[in-house]
Amino acid sequence: MKSKSKPQKNSPQPWKQKLLAVMELKRQAAQNAYQRVQLLCAIYDDPDFRADHPDLDDHGLAERLNPYVDDLQFPFLSLRALLEEFPEEGQWGTQIISQLWEDYQQNREDARKKTSEEQGKRTRRVVTQAQYRELEDENRRLKVQIRQLHPLEGEVDTLRKELREARVRISELEEENAQLRKQLDSQLQTV
Repeated sequence: MKSKSKPQKNSPQPWKQKLLAVMELKRQAAQNAYQRVQLLCAIYDDPDFRADHPDLDDHGLAERLNPYVDDLQFPFLSLRALLEEFPEEGQWGTQIISQLWEDYQQNREDARKKTSEEQGKRTRRVVTQAQYRELEDENRRLKVQIRQLHPLEGEVDTLRKELREARVRISELEEENAQLRKQLDSQLQTV
């Protein structure tokens, strides 16, 4: 009669060891998916990859990459969007991709709601007729000041032009002066 050996108390039962191995494979699969999507995004953005496929637009290039992620049940562009939303590798390791996608969709919906709520909130300012007249008067005064400044803009432009011309003339005179000094030096040396 064979006696069954009892597992030692310190080592886990075989089924627990197998379950731990499955959990590790699951973690590695999530890590593998993250790394694949990250690499495919780098390829998708690579100018040389795009140059090698001049006949394809962005969607055509994405279609070219879809076979490398077909086992993940999402097309490349969807996985790219997930990577942009969840850029940390640890975020991918804690959930299955379909759960990440649901979170992504929820984040988008929340952002849309927030944007529409912000657009819907308009602050309405009530002013009295007296305040309105004051604002109109101030507006008229500012317009007059702008008109008064406008001719000065023309004067500033004219002065800038004259300054440029003067600088050119100064440089010409400095060159002429340098030539005259050379002539003078050569004449003094001969004397």
